[in-house]
Amino acid sequence: MTALYLREPELRRGMELLFFAYRDFTQASDSVLAEYGFGHAHRRALYFIARIRV
Repeated sequence: MTALYLREPELRRGMELLFFAYRDFTQASDSVLAEYGFGHAHRRALYFIARIRV
C-alpha cells in the first residue's frame, strides 16, 4: 500500500501557490482601498464587519 501524504517540497509548493493566489485575488481591492488611505488590516476588518448580521 502507498502512503498518502505530501512531502516537504509538495507542501512548500502548495503554500507558495496559496500565497500568490491570495495576493492576486486581493490586488484589485487593495488598489481601491489605497485610494481611501486604507490597507490590509482595513480590508480584513471590513470583511468581518460586513458579515455581522444586524
